[in-house]
Amino acid sequence: MFLLNLPINIKEQAAIERRRSEEQKRLSRIFNVKYRTIGIDKTALDEQVQERQYMKDLEKQRNDAFDREMIRNDLKQRLLEQEEFSEKRQYAQELNNYRLLYQKPEDSREWDLNDPNKWKKLAPARTSDDDPRLSLSSGQKFAGEDLQNSIRKKFQQEQLKNYFDLQTQVKTERNKQERLASLLYDYKQMELNEQSNRFEKMENECHRAIEIATRNYNEILVRFYYYDNRCLK
Repeated sequence: MFLLNLPINIKEQAAIERRRSEEQKRLSRIFNVKYRTIGIDKTALDEQVQERQYMKDLEKQRNDAFDREMIRNDLKQRLLEQEEFSEKRQYAQELNNYRLLYQKPEDSREWDLNDPNKWKKLAPARTSDDDPRLSLSSGQKFAGEDLQNSIRKKFQQEQLKNYFDLQTQVKTERNKQERLASLLYDYKQMELNEQSNRFEKMENECHRAIEIATRNYNEILVRFYYYDNRCLK
């Protein structure tokens, strides 16, 4: 007795077809000479991708280091220019103050020749009978009439002494101000030297960071070069 027109199991038929398709694909890979010779090394590809990403990160760090160095150099230049401007302005102010205090026109030796009011300051031809400016030819004073000679000489000596004391005091104060200005200048120089040393230290640290980043970058390039050559062999 023969069985005809039996119902077909759809799931079983699909499983058979799937196994048949996978077997054909497997046979195709086995008999494909190019695929069997070269193959695919996923681990090597992943390492290569990681190496490339590391190189990108290293290049970014290197560029960031250069940017920071440019910012530091710009800041250093601005600070030095500001310090130089402040120092020049302070020096000009101190010089003007010194001239106002110790180099007045009326204190110069030639002021009596250049004084615009010198004629107004002159005494009259005669102020009294004992005026020491009177001469014999003036007809205003005769021998024996000068009774204030000793008093006048004493007064002149006191004036001369006061003049010399004033000159000594002015000279002493001038020397004091000059020493103060010299000390102030030395202090400013020391301050500038310290600031310059700080900037030099920062610059050296930045250069060292750039050198380290560049050296690491070059090492990665060499490793990547040898790795590519090894993969191509």
